[in-house]
Parts: sequence; C-alpha cells; structure tokens
Amino acid sequence: MKTFVESLNSAVRNWWLSLLLGVLYIALAIWLFANPLASYVAISIVFSVFMFLSGLSGVIFALGNRHLLANWGWYLSSAIIDLLIGIFLVASPELSMAVLSYVLAFWLLFRGFSGIGHATDLRRYGAPNWGWSLALAILAVLFAIGILMVPAAGAATVVVMVGCALLAFGIFRILVAFELKKLHKLQ
Repeated sequence: MKTFVESLNSAVRNWWLSLLLGVLYIALAIWLFANPLASYVAISIVFSVFMFLSGLSGVIFALGNRHLLANWGWYLSSAIIDLLIGIFLVASPELSMAVLSYVLAFWLLFRGFSGIGHATDLRRYGAPNWGWSLALAILAVLFAIGILMVPAAGAATVVVMVGCALLAFGIFRILVAFELKKLHKLQ
C-alpha cells in the first residue's frame, strides 16, 4: 500500500498539463484584449475550440491519474463539463453566439469554484503559496458574477470581463503547476 507522500508524488507527475492550460488561458485573454472589436462570431468559435481542448486535456489528466488521486472523479467531471460545453458551442455557432455571455459566465463560475477546491487541496498538501491560487480562483468567480449581472452590456464588456477572468484563471493554473512541481521534487 502506498503512503500518502508516495501517492502525492505519483499524482503530480503531470504537473505540466496545468502549466500548459494556464499558458493557454493567458494566451486567449491576450487575444481577447488585443482584438476588442473582433467579430462576436470569431470570439465564439475560438472560445468553443478552447473549451473543447481544455476539456480534452483535463480528461487525459484525470484518467491518467485515476489510480493516484483520491478525488480524481471531481477532476474528471470538471473536464467532461468543459468538453461537452465545447462540443455544444462548436456544433451550434448561431446558438452559441446568442447564449455566449451566459455560457461563459457559468463556465467561469464552475471553473472558479473548482479552482477554490484545488487551492484547498494544495493547502492540505502543504503547498506554501496556496493562498494566491485561492485568491485568483475567487477572482474568476467574481468576474463570472459580473458577467451574469450585465449580460446585455454587449460583446465588448463581455470580452473585457472574460479576458480578465481568463487571465486570472491562467495565472492560477500556472501557480498550481509550479506548486505541484515543487511538491513533486520534494520526493
């Protein structure tokens, strides 16, 4: 039977996936800020594909660590939700444009709360900078609430709010990756 430390060491072997996701979130945020007048259709398509890829990589991470993570089912369910939303948005571009503000808000809300859970896991594992991860996940939740409160403000407002939320969540994922890498190297 593996000890807790042995399980943790094995579970974080794919820490780089969190880093990759963080970089992708930040790249998407930069693209949104650089193209504020871009067509709402383009934003919808890019975000749909990104959600699909985010879900796919999350499923790979969860299944790759299913024997090692105590709560791997939560990671998998979170990734499946991303994957399903991505498939839905890619398959229905007209409908996705009509509901994009709400889909983005609820997705960011879910990811933010998921991030809060991941931050508490980091705290439990003794990661020294877990507080930053928690703060950034809470920030993503606050941006999601802002989007829900002002969905009719138009695509520009949504682009700015989504960009800020994605930037916060991207930084969060990168911090998580480096904390997991540090924990992995302790072994």
